[in-house]
Amino acid sequence: MSIGSPQKQMVPRPIKMFSLHRSHLKVKHVVLLWMLVFCLGWWFYIGSPAEEQLCNIHTIKALTCDRFKKGIITGTKCSEFCDTEKIEIKRCMSTNPSFQVYEGLIRGIKNRKKKVPDTFLTIKQRFEPAEVAYAKPEKGKSMDDFRIMLSGYLARKFGEGDHEDVVMKILEVADVNNDGKVSLAEAKTMWALLQEKEFLNTMLMIESDHIPKLYGFCGSMYITEGVMDYQLYGSNLPGFVYSILPAGLKSASEQAAAPQWYHKAHITVGLLEFVEEMYDSPKGNMHFCNANRHSIGYTNNFDVKVLDLDNIYLENKLIDTLKEFPCHKNVDCVVGNDCRSLCNMETQHCTGEILFPNLRKVCSMIYNYLLYRAPDSIKEKIQENLDKCIKLVTTDSDMQLKHSLILNELKNLLWTQIADLKKFSNTKPK
Repeated sequence: MSIGSPQKQMVPRPIKMFSLHRSHLKVKHVVLLWMLVFCLGWWFYIGSPAEEQLCNIHTIKALTCDRFKKGIITGTKCSEFCDTEKIEIKRCMSTNPSFQVYEGLIRGIKNRKKKVPDTFLTIKQRFEPAEVAYAKPEKGKSMDDFRIMLSGYLARKFGEGDHEDVVMKILEVADVNNDGKVSLAEAKTMWALLQEKEFLNTMLMIESDHIPKLYGFCGSMYITEGVMDYQLYGSNLPGFVYSILPAGLKSASEQAAAPQWYHKAHITVGLLEFVEEMYDSPKGNMHFCNANRHSIGYTNNFDVKVLDLDNIYLENKLIDTLKEFPCHKNVDCVVGNDCRSLCNMETQHCTGEILFPNLRKVCSMIYNYLLYRAPDSIKEKIQENLDKCIKLVTTDSDMQLKHSLILNELKNLLWTQIADLKKFSNTKPK
């Protein structure tokens, strides 16, 4: 504007005020839209006929109990499931019609002197015809034949090595009537169970406190300890709703549903103990190849339970498996989501050298989980150790020392916060 030109008058700015008002309305509409989507998603989730297609408990029960009464199968829980009906099925959790998963319980005994609490269960069974599930071993096979079958099977599944301790444990569990022998029905039942990798790994890790305890079985149905929540955060939105939520809302919903920080610390200590257990296993190093929030659950006492046993491998078997992979780049050398190796560009096969220890995978999984609302007195120290942890690589010459220091430091930091707390035994399961 030149000197002497008429001065422009200041114009009021109602447009900006209107813009702010319109922006407020937009946010309001977005929130209402997400609420509508959530409600519709939930309605479809609970009203969908999918459960009827996925869940066949009446058919499963009829077939299992019929086979039990005919002497084809046996099991430690057949009587309670078929005769006394002490085992109650409460909720279907199947995602595949051929593999049935249910929540159940055994009702506690009530009398004037003492009330025994209900025992919560998870019940699983592969849905297969009898001629497939119970085809082996054939009639006429001896105990020695069955032992040879087991040894060969374990060598194929776990890699070469001495698996006699696992064979003995399997035979002990298979002997339902405790007569020191394994009958044909007992052998057929155990062989059917062992075809499921989760059950096979349960046998391998049966002494662990960090996997669901095996309560018993009936035919190819196996019953384990129930958990209160089936994922790390405790949040269990329907898959359809979760898939369409923006990242920010997903994170907020998870943190809102997660346990209190001290309970999260208790869960984390259990995970760190599991890492130690895998590192010092009598069978050699074991690797957790799918460490994510869906592979970890916890009980009503906030004791951690690793749920995805399908993706746990003995190191020698994992190395052999990786070496068989053809590759053109490093991303071709992965088992599960987390067990990674390098690609040898000359041979175009994976080297089999495992890059990351279990601790690194667990630290990545719990990073935000543990830092959110952590006490100010130790938050910086926790973050410092987690930052070091997520950089651990097995090719580092000092990896074992760093691994040990980080693991012990994290456990000590958390124990200072939770050691004086009472056991979380008053929390009722959902």
